[in-house]
Amino acid sequence: MGNTDNDFLRDLEEQRISEEISYQFYEKAINCVEFIGPQKQFKEMMWEEFNHVKVLTDKYVELGGGDTAEYNVKVHGGLALPSPELGTQVALDIGIKEEMESVAKYDRLSAKHKGHEHCNLFIDLANDERKHLDVWQRTQLEYISARSEPFGKPEIHENYRFSPEDLNVIDQAVKEWKDGFSVFFNNAHWLHLYESRDVIVSIARRESEHLSLLENEYFRLNDINPENNQSSGAVKISEENDNSSNRKEILGQIIDNEKRRLTALSDWFSKCTNSHLKNIFSKIMNDKDADLKLWDEMFQKI
Repeated sequence: MGNTDNDFLRDLEEQRISEEISYQFYEKAINCVEFIGPQKQFKEMMWEEFNHVKVLTDKYVELGGGDTAEYNVKVHGGLALPSPELGTQVALDIGIKEEMESVAKYDRLSAKHKGHEHCNLFIDLANDERKHLDVWQRTQLEYISARSEPFGKPEIHENYRFSPEDLNVIDQAVKEWKDGFSVFFNNAHWLHLYESRDVIVSIARRESEHLSLLENEYFRLNDINPENNQSSGAVKISEENDNSSNRKEILGQIIDNEKRRLTALSDWFSKCTNSHLKNIFSKIMNDKDADLKLWDEMFQKI
């Protein structure tokens, strides 16, 4: 088998996984939309994507690709809903973006493999996806025209897919925040800066909020029900000790740690692709940048 055929097989396998991800999203979305019309379209589209998976799998096996790789979210990534309460507006937005991306992918593949004896497969799939895109755009307009209640502001994102690297960085972020959670609160307790009590309390609240945001994002991307997981719970504040009186040293430790975490957040932000995850990291970075200025002001006053 030549290099061209190997390349063709790799593209078949990659597209099969991509279609599997779309199929699984449509299957989940059926029960998330509140209008019968879109529900019907999601059911039809689910089976369309299932058929694409089958067509690509059969062609892969026919051309000697052997057994296809089983879809694994840790290896292949996936498509995550922005929130458990997915509305029709967001579902249709995802559907339209997915079909637009699929059309572009199959057009690129048909151009890349022009002249290959099985290139028509990609051309046919691109035409299928154009029909799907037309269905979604028509459904979106019908939904808008039938809506009697005012529209809210749904959480619309540029990219709903997530990569294995996204799973890796959210795992690192949750571990980092859990490991440092009690340390942070104990350091804040030992400061005894009563003149800055309100500032410290506001920073502590944000720290707790950040852990919740990261944990919820971890649950979302890993498709875990938060109710089945124990929360971090209240931090047990340590008793005072002889070393707790050096406020400047404690503040210096806090500032150094916050700088380290800000650097880590920037690195995670640059690596991730999912728009919702990027927004979470961006918010925490902005908060941490503001917190650092407040810690530094306290440091300068001692």
